[in-house]
Amino acid sequence: MARTIIRILVAVSLSLVLLVSVVTGATIRVPGDQPTIQAGIDAAVDGDTVMVADGIFHGEGNRNILILSKSISLASRNGPYSTIIDCEKEGYGVELQGEQNTIIHGFTIENGEGGILCDVFTGSPEISDCIIKQHTAHGIDAERGAPIILRCSIMENTSTSGAGLCCYGEYWYWSKPTVIDCLFYGNDASRGGAVFCGPYSGITLNNCTIYGNTATYGGGIFGDGSIYSIPKINVDSCIL
Repeated sequence: MARTIIRILVAVSLSLVLLVSVVTGATIRVPGDQPTIQAGIDAAVDGDTVMVADGIFHGEGNRNILILSKSISLASRNGPYSTIIDCEKEGYGVELQGEQNTIIHGFTIENGEGGILCDVFTGSPEISDCIIKQHTAHGIDAERGAPIILRCSIMENTSTSGAGLCCYGEYWYWSKPTVIDCLFYGNDASRGGAVFCGPYSGITLNNCTIYGNTATYGGGIFGDGSIYSIPKINVDSCIL
């Protein structure tokens, strides 16, 4: 009887180990397992983590990185001061498209036309602990979807609208980012130096610091819609 119970317990334990391994997914290391960030993402399936080593990543495969309809984690090993994506003034750092709940964690993304493009039909991608700076379109371009942006520094970007963060949806797919504990500094635009909310958009800003941004209209936050698509802007516990 005792042996039977032990065998059952062992079988259950092994099943739990296998279940945890399936749920947590595999870790794909760049450049250890794959030579570029894009190659790592292409090799990943839902639940996997693409772990990027320290260093400056640039060139083909390390900019205009496309994550299409996957829910994975893209993370640096040691945080944004150690792992830098240099866009070399060509395109975006990372583009999120399709249906997904990807996590991007711990990068500096700099020197591009834009830092991160979120064009997601459904899902809430998470962007956390990143430094997004010195882009010529938007730091983060939230065209569709409901991204969650946590503890990011969005700095020194320039654009016509929303140099730091631009929210601009469409009738069926609103742009609805939630921004928590973020810093917007030194961004410059014609409208909305730090944040621009256009038609079919709604944003929640909580405990953010927004200062030193400039614009012709609305250095901090600017909303511009039509009678049919008035932006919804919620600001709570922020320093402006």
